[in-house]
Amino acid sequence: MPDSSIMLELCNELDITVNELLSGEMIKTENYNQKAEENFIKLKQSEERIERKMQIIQTIFTSLCIIFSSITIIVFVANIVMNYLYPKSYDGQIFELLKPLTIILTFIFVFTSIILKFREKYEIREKR
Repeated sequence: MPDSSIMLELCNELDITVNELLSGEMIKTENYNQKAEENFIKLKQSEERIERKMQIIQTIFTSLCIIFSSITIIVFVANIVMNYLYPKSYDGQIFELLKPLTIILTFIFVFTSIILKFREKYEIREKR
């Protein structure tokens, strides 16, 4: 499928309609409306598949964001509790190992989720 920005130019050069280009065949005038409807339905289905995939990706990233944020909070709270319960014997080494990893992963997933949400809103506005 050619890029949509050059589709009209390509059709003019080939002396065909966009409908014929999308169908991949020359269309007789009596079948033109039927083919146009078929092409429209195919394009709409393709758009809906892409939208569903984006929603799945966004759901996965949002879920991971919640999980890593929860882990970060649990690690911080556990460190505070352990320092309170065992102030002399607890050295916080496990916390020091996990802290950078959980913070970095949390921020990565938060920002990725925000970007996906922004992209979705931008595409909706762009269509109008």
